[in-house]
Amino acid sequence: MKMLQSLVSIMLGCKSKSTARETIPALLHCGICLIPLCRRTYHLCKNGHLVCSSCCSRLGRICTLCTMGSLLKKTKHSKKLADHETTRCSFPVCAFSDYPNKLYDHVRGAHRLLITSFTYGSPFSVPAPLELGPRRMIFQEEHQGVIFTLNHRVLQDQSARLFSVDCIGPPMTLNKAFIYKLTLRCKEGHRFSIESIPKVHTKQTKHTSNKGLLIIPSSINGRLLVEVCIHRVV
Repeated sequence: MKMLQSLVSIMLGCKSKSTARETIPALLHCGICLIPLCRRTYHLCKNGHLVCSSCCSRLGRICTLCTMGSLLKKTKHSKKLADHETTRCSFPVCAFSDYPNKLYDHVRGAHRLLITSFTYGSPFSVPAPLELGPRRMIFQEEHQGVIFTLNHRVLQDQSARLFSVDCIGPPMTLNKAFIYKLTLRCKEGHRFSIESIPKVHTKQTKHTSNKGLLIIPSSINGRLLVEVCIHRVV
């Protein structure tokens, strides 16, 4: 714990270890209610999901972020909990980088004209990119502010177009917290659909795997609509 306080003091420019100790909880937030944690004692399940004491009591000490619902155990600050990277803005020309809650406010304020707002469980449609190249669209949930990206790329041999959804935020609390469904329709009547779990990143990354993606032939072109529906799994 003392080593962690010293590290945070150096990283954030804190003048004393007591300031660093007060800063550590600001790096964390509850995976259920997404409210920043302000106490030294939290609850952690075996899969690494972090939950505040209030949600833990309300859920009967069962982690609802896990598929099978694992037991939540009381824990204190550790390097594992505080070792969060700051989350970078999803827009490539923007250098903003901060903790998730501040990033959500930044995107909502600075890039509000460039994002698509949505609510969990409500389908919405966006036009698919016309160009056969890598493209990315950014969505933000209206109430909690969580950021998602719709990714589009083409196979190297130009035979197929690939679509997927990612989440931008802390993997410890948001990993496996969402399910998305993509449905693509074209004027010829073709319909493609997939349901998957978004990967969670602290910054934009290039996709190299073809697993869990919506794949359509490149021969299907013209104006295409992609219907997106994202659910919070709680």
